[in-house]
Amino acid sequence: MKAEIETVKAELDACKKEIGEFKVAEAVAIAEWPRINRQSTKKYMGVSSSSTEVDASTCAATSQAKEKKPIRKEPVIGVSQRTQSVKFVTTIRSVEVFISRLHPLTSSNELLDCAKETATDAGVELVDVTYTKLKAKQENLYSSFYVSIKVGSTQFKSAIDLFMSAEAWPCGVLVKRFFKPKNG
Repeated sequence: MKAEIETVKAELDACKKEIGEFKVAEAVAIAEWPRINRQSTKKYMGVSSSSTEVDASTCAATSQAKEKKPIRKEPVIGVSQRTQSVKFVTTIRSVEVFISRLHPLTSSNELLDCAKETATDAGVELVDVTYTKLKAKQENLYSSFYVSIKVGSTQFKSAIDLFMSAEAWPCGVLVKRFFKPKNG
């Protein structure tokens, strides 16, 4: 078994070396192309090729510089409690959900109470809850709602996790994230 592993490792190293050689050959070909292209164009235009010829090593260095991307640092959110003179802006985000398979006589107040009770139990502070009853295909069988639950942006992730969990809603109710159309 160890011998097989060593054989596979050796084959992998050989493949890596071969790929590296192909990359070098490709870089040289890319670097040579502008010079060759300019020479053939100048030949037909009657211009001396030596006056404006570009060195292949310069082109290769330029192509390698373009490949390097700067390391981007992710933003941080402050948590220090020392400084009380600087305040942050409280922003509000909406968790928008589509709720269906509700009893046809379900009122919007019952839905509102369910959302508030769920948020209170989980420790999520609701800013506002708006709802719209949607027209169902079979209104005598079920009802559907679009619900927009507004929370502080610091609790947005936990609110999504909370309201998209099966434990937040009554048995048999269908809940999906609602995304507004981009064009209006």
